[in-house]
Amino acid sequence: RRGDFARGWSPAHPTFYIRRSALQKLGGFDVKYRLAADADFMMRCLEVFAVRSVYIPRVQVRMRLGGASNGSLFNIVRQNCEIFHALRKNSVAYSAVSFWTCKLFDRLIQRADAVLFGNRS
Repeated sequence: RRGDFARGWSPAHPTFYIRRSALQKLGGFDVKYRLAADADFMMRCLEVFAVRSVYIPRVQVRMRLGGASNGSLFNIVRQNCEIFHALRKNSVAYSAVSFWTCKLFDRLIQRADAVLFGNRS
């Protein structure tokens, strides 16, 4: 839904599929973002240009926790700073308080789901 990026949400990038023509039309990835280029691109697709999308309610990729953006506290902070910059660049209105509250609540739900049901997300 529009506005979800402002609340700290982003689709899982490994399962974000887009036609090459749309990728080229929307300008591709902005590589000045070292950790949030994917979030910036998906934000432009879904928030700015309102590209029609379809949610497929099926597990398509299983990943281990970690990666460059979650490798250290420094990288987590840096990625979120890059996301705030992308929100401003893409003229997506947001509140830092709402962003962090929603993002932290979402992470708590993910962890509870993993503990209670053995799901890895």
